[in-house]
Amino acid sequence: MYEAVDTRRSVRAFSDRPVPREALDRVLAAAARTPSSGNVQPWRLYVVSGEPLAEVKRRATLRARAGDPGDEREYPMYPEEMGAPYSERMAAAAAQRYRALVIERDDPLRPRKIGVLNSGAFGAPVVLFCYVDRVMGPGQWADAGMYLQTVMLLLRAEGLHSCPQVMWTMYRKTVSEIVGADDGLVLVCGVAVGYERPDVPALRTGRAEVGETVRFVDALPASALPAPSPQSPSPQIPSPQIPSPQSPSPQSPSPQLPSPLPSATAAPPAALPHDHDRARRVVDHLPADRAQDEA
Repeated sequence: MYEAVDTRRSVRAFSDRPVPREALDRVLAAAARTPSSGNVQPWRLYVVSGEPLAEVKRRATLRARAGDPGDEREYPMYPEEMGAPYSERMAAAAAQRYRALVIERDDPLRPRKIGVLNSGAFGAPVVLFCYVDRVMGPGQWADAGMYLQTVMLLLRAEGLHSCPQVMWTMYRKTVSEIVGADDGLVLVCGVAVGYERPDVPALRTGRAEVGETVRFVDALPASALPAPSPQSPSPQIPSPQIPSPQSPSPQSPSPQLPSPLPSATAAPPAALPHDHDRARRVVDHLPADRAQDEA
């Protein structure tokens, strides 16, 4: 895997050696395991070779030689304003590329020359045209990018090289006419596939240092730490006033103890008559609700 990642690069000089169909079948079957958000698998791939690819190249090359600016873009290739360090990286890579292609940077025909090389897919015998449904958003476009990266790494396992080409979106109508993609699909890019020409010097562009693009976060920053809670003073609880047992409190009079119970030998008090008539009269004179309570 490390070797595949390290040796993958955008090759711009392919031989005419045919690409075995069996190799493409293995690569694409394995690439189907690429992860995608929600397992949507938004990519739609057209594998073009032989006569159909020759016709795509012929039509696109005619447009490039004529200085055709291309079809209306469906998405920007780059943002209108791209500051450092991104613009610096792009400029450095472009300078390397032009030197490798033997095209002077100040050549007035430079755009046409680059267009002709691109429209010929740098001689590749196979081009993969990747589309996504028009309703898809940035998340699904990212999924399509992961899919294409998986494909390009698997191609290295088969001894094949590749070159992703966003240029094909300039001639998207020409491509769609040949591959039969409907208007509900948006062309993401093409990927040239084949064997590298051994007689052309290899171009390997530089990469930023890992420290420029990666940051390890293994501790909370000070701004994310919880703020200390304020210290509130403890409430002052007054001591209870406990009266002395020798001197009773002046506020509370001495309790009156009940009289002693009569002795068992004392004569019982006379029984009080029970006035049933009076009790009945009281109940009879209460309101109905109170009468019920009294009962």
